[in-house]
Amino acid sequence: MLHRLAVSSALATGTVGATLEHRYIRPRAKRCKSGCQVAGPGATPAMFLGLFPLLAPGLVGTVVKAPVRPPNQPTDRLMTQEPFRTLIVEDDEDQRTLLKRILQSRGHEVVACGAAEEGLSAYQRDLFPLVILDVMLPGMNGMELCRQMRLVPESNQTVILFATGVEGREGLEEALSAGADDYITKPLNGDLLHVRLTIAERQVRALQRQKQRELDLMRDALRDPVTDLPNRQLFFERLDRAARRHAREDGAFSVLYVDLDGFRKINEKHGREVGDHVLREVGQRLEPCVRPVDTVARMQEDEFILLLDGVNNTSEPVRLAHRIHEALSAPIRIENQEFFSSVSIGIALSQTGFEKPSDMVRDAKAASRMARDEDGGSSHRIFDPVLHAGALARVHLESRLKAAVEREELILHYQPIVSLKTGQITGFEALVRWDDPDRGRVFPDEFIPVAEETGLIVPLGWWSLEEGCRQLKEWQDRFPQEVPLTMAINISPKQLERPELLSRIDTQLSKFGIPPDALHIEITESSLMQNVDDSGEVLRKLWDRSVRLHIDDFGTGYSSLSYLCRLPIHTLKIDRSFVDRMGEGDSDLEIVKTIVRLAKNLGLSIIAEGVETEEQLKQLINLGCEEAQGYLFSRPVESSVASDLIAAGKPLF
Repeated sequence: MLHRLAVSSALATGTVGATLEHRYIRPRAKRCKSGCQVAGPGATPAMFLGLFPLLAPGLVGTVVKAPVRPPNQPTDRLMTQEPFRTLIVEDDEDQRTLLKRILQSRGHEVVACGAAEEGLSAYQRDLFPLVILDVMLPGMNGMELCRQMRLVPESNQTVILFATGVEGREGLEEALSAGADDYITKPLNGDLLHVRLTIAERQVRALQRQKQRELDLMRDALRDPVTDLPNRQLFFERLDRAARRHAREDGAFSVLYVDLDGFRKINEKHGREVGDHVLREVGQRLEPCVRPVDTVARMQEDEFILLLDGVNNTSEPVRLAHRIHEALSAPIRIENQEFFSSVSIGIALSQTGFEKPSDMVRDAKAASRMARDEDGGSSHRIFDPVLHAGALARVHLESRLKAAVEREELILHYQPIVSLKTGQITGFEALVRWDDPDRGRVFPDEFIPVAEETGLIVPLGWWSLEEGCRQLKEWQDRFPQEVPLTMAINISPKQLERPELLSRIDTQLSKFGIPPDALHIEITESSLMQNVDDSGEVLRKLWDRSVRLHIDDFGTGYSSLSYLCRLPIHTLKIDRSFVDRMGEGDSDLEIVKTIVRLAKNLGLSIIAEGVETEEQLKQLINLGCEEAQGYLFSRPVESSVASDLIAAGKPLF
């Protein structure tokens, strides 16, 4: 998988860590009616192909030569047959020519203008997906031109980049407020420019995909857009009808859950386009296996589901499973390549009983997982009492967890956060632990997903917030310091969506008399990016209250520079996976370096998670990392043990 962090980090450093060799051939240009130069992608046979190896883990710092591509070959896996249409507004002829050549080498159709008025006219006639503006233009400057472009209907489908010599956070705020999405630095740096353009191309494609999804939903709300099979909603409507007939006429039916074995590897290795082709082919092979009265639907990513209606014997679903295995045994051929797609099939029979129709889907899915995990895939299983017992065990876990939350049986453990300058404890992160009376210690990896799925994460989160604040107040009173101790509390995506989040935080700060800047709210990067606009509004209100905000697990999601500049955050927390692999090669060490540089360029603090060795500690200190946490200093401990650590007052390294 492409390492997303390498893209974000390169934005701040101005370098990528690799030397890329480019070859450009001057394209033939023509003039549009407005006098702007227009150049198509076919004019340049050379192409930049070095970016993806550059960003892949383990290849940072290598020399990558860009080979000459055959004519009309896409520059990027994300490029479709339709080239990018890009507008350049740049009054410097040399810079304009260089930008145009680079964009052509990436397969863009380019319109290049030297004045703001010409650029605005061109944009109003043809809504370009990508626009690059010089900040300093004669007459109307780039800022005003950007504002005017954003007044054009559907301009939200355009990604706008500024070409500027300003890199600081303050200097970018005006550009972002004018409507820009990102920037490129002047003078132009080839390596960095290609990274920025790749980010912009991905944003354009993301906007286009979102627009297409909206159109698809309006056009056909009950069909899967990839396979054209019935979707999840239509399947459940038909399942409900079958269940009602079963209750009324005592007619039987069956559900088969079909899970493609190894499909994710196809997607990751060959791309989504090939993956979608495989899904369509699988769907086309499944349909002839059933009768016209039955239903074949796509459930989600790599999972299909079948409804056999009016089947009273138990042998027919098994025979259908055999037909499916046979239908998918032949290779799927795509562009001279062969792909083999075996499946794991789970079968649920209405004769075994169910309380509600969705129970049949749950049972069939559980059986398919058993076929995959225990039989190794390419097999089928019928849901049986053993599987039912496993499902009941999960239901019991949910019930016990709900009771534990209501009775406040869970506890918080606290992991010290340590200054890498002094070795002293500066604060703690509060982490939930559960000692179940029946099962003993239940690990977070087991009960947190259940809490998130059932919504119990919300009351659990409110309890953690209150208990963490109470404990912090106790420590601040017992151990007064010149700089008070801090407490980091994790907030889940569901809590972030709740309107009472701010009032609950206000209540705890007031109740315990805690300085707002001593409360640190941690939000994972992935949850933050799910809804940036709504999240950003909540974060701004917390910022106004002086509550400090951390992005947790940074580097595992996809945060563009423009988002980091806009969002009111204080600290980036380097995900433990990068720290853990720093000693295994240059790529992860380089990633950590660039995160630290990114944070410093944006005026943010930095905390490294998962520090376990002296070598990791030494590397982080040398990189200028400010704080860290991990087993090298202390495991998460009960409050009494944490109190002893504070009372000792000794450096933890």
